[in-house]
Amino acid sequence: MKKYWVILPVFLLFISLVSCDRPKNDYVEPDAINSIADEMEKQAAQYEEPIPLPKETQEDKNKLTNPEYKFQADVLVGKIVFNDPHLGTTGNSCNSCHKDGENLKGTYAKYPYEADMVKLINECIKSRLKGQPIKEDSEEMAKLMTYVYSLN
Repeated sequence: MKKYWVILPVFLLFISLVSCDRPKNDYVEPDAINSIADEMEKQAAQYEEPIPLPKETQEDKNKLTNPEYKFQADVLVGKIVFNDPHLGTTGNSCNSCHKDGENLKGTYAKYPYEADMVKLINECIKSRLKGQPIKEDSEEMAKLMTYVYSLN
């Protein structure tokens, strides 16, 4: 029985030495590195010509002046403002109470005057979100109102 206690540790030591990964020599000759670099330069030389960028088309220019595209862009920016938790200090956004604007549909019919809508938005920001009101004539307010009115 005692001889097994001697053989077992020797066997385990042998297994650990055989299965152990020995470090490999990662040294690369400088000439080999230079030849690889030269080959890469040759391949890169094939692509010396710059790739031409697409030209701005008239359609692209029309999109910038088209009111429909501008409206869609304003709605998207307004939606970003609507979902911004930094409007207040509570960590909530307008979307926290008005999920996807569901309960704001028909707002334009209730508040057709811009000044009323601005007051309502700012009151909500102050009381619910504990934030600073948005300036009435700011681009942020204009985009936010565009988004709310787009829900109709």
